[in-house]
Parts: sequence; C-alpha cells; structure tokens
Amino acid sequence: MRGDRTLEVDESSVGLTQSCEDINALTRLPDGTLVISAIDSYSVPGVGRATDLIRLLPDSLGDDARGSWSMYLDGSRVSLAAKSENINEFSISALGQDLLSTSGSFDVPGIAGTSSDVFAFNRISSTSVIYDSDLFFKGSSIGLTQNINAFDVGF
Repeated sequence: MRGDRTLEVDESSVGLTQSCEDINALTRLPDGTLVISAIDSYSVPGVGRATDLIRLLPDSLGDDARGSWSMYLDGSRVSLAAKSENINEFSISALGQDLLSTSGSFDVPGIAGTSSDVFAFNRISSTSVIYDSDLFFKGSSIGLTQNINAFDVGF
C-alpha cells in the first residue's frame, strides 16, 4: 500500500478547463513548483502546445489550487515541434537531468528515438537545452513497443 493519496492540483481551478488541456505529465520541482504537460494546446496565458512544459508556481494546491503560470520548456524552440513529439511524461533525475518520453518518434539534435524510449537533457533556459547523445532508456531493448505514459526514476 502506498498510503493516502491527495489531489495535487485540480486543473480546472488553475485555468485548464478544456478537454485538450488534460494533464498527461506532472512533476514537482525541488522548489515546490509543478511542471506539467497537457495532451494538446493550452489556453492559459503565456503558454502553448503539447510539446511544451509549463510551470505552476502554486499559492495553494488541492481542490482549490491557485497560482501563476510560466513557460518551463518551449518545445518548438528546442526542436520538439512535430505532433509525434508531444510530451507524454516528464521527470527529473536525482542528478538534475530532465527526462522525457513522447507520444511518437522524436528527432532532436544528437539523438532520435520512439515513443517507447526516454531521453534526457540539461535545461539551460526555457528555450535552450543540451540533449544527451544516448537514450536514458531504450524500450525496444526489452521488447517494449507501446508509448511510455509514466515512469519513476526512483533515485
């Protein structure tokens, strides 16, 4: 048993009210902010598409979450622009690397893969990253052919 579960954020209380804005990736950063990706375009001010990650600086969490949004990663500015490169999952390793899986094949500077892979990068800013040249996890090496929709690094 993993213990009591609590609602981290009610997406509708922070401006994500459309079905295309359903959260498909959610990670808490060490500073307490939340980073999310949605299944499609966002309508909250200042943020954009499913290839982006947006950050919520929460004033409160739970059923009545409140806070302000900012861009964490502008996907189109860091070579994540194709529909197949929609972000499915996002996490940060104990070493501070950002880890992503996408809904389909991806091809970014120095590395390419499929939806069954996880790749890493070091974020410089919301518009600048350095991609690792090796996959963090290659799903096909263990026979995985499905999209990775969740992962836990567990460091």
